[in-house]
Amino acid sequence: MDEALRPYGLTTFQYTALTVLQHRGVLSSAQLARRSFVRPQTMHEIVRSLEERGLIERAHAPGNRRIMEARLTRDGEELLAACAPEVQRLEDRLMLDMPPERRSAFRRGLEDGFASLTGRHHA
Repeated sequence: MDEALRPYGLTTFQYTALTVLQHRGVLSSAQLARRSFVRPQTMHEIVRSLEERGLIERAHAPGNRRIMEARLTRDGEELLAACAPEVQRLEDRLMLDMPPERRSAFRRGLEDGFASLTGRHHA
């Protein structure tokens, strides 16, 4: 994944953080770290670099000025859209030799594992 994202100037961890923000909206660094499966210290560096590039912006949380919340910027959205075909090609290569029924089971297994790790069970 790092190799596929290198032309876009992203690491896998940065890409993950951006996609989490894309799907979840506004999050604190601590929330983003939990959802991206990295330590808060690591997320601090990721957030700082993404903010410096203008891919995310941060503002104080309503009602709690000690918490900064991050959101994706238009540049962040555009970069994710640019990366999407490359990431899809990588996923297609991953599943190339998998029969359709195994692909389904593989995806369900990943979803179940994610739900177990995050405590968010899907329907």
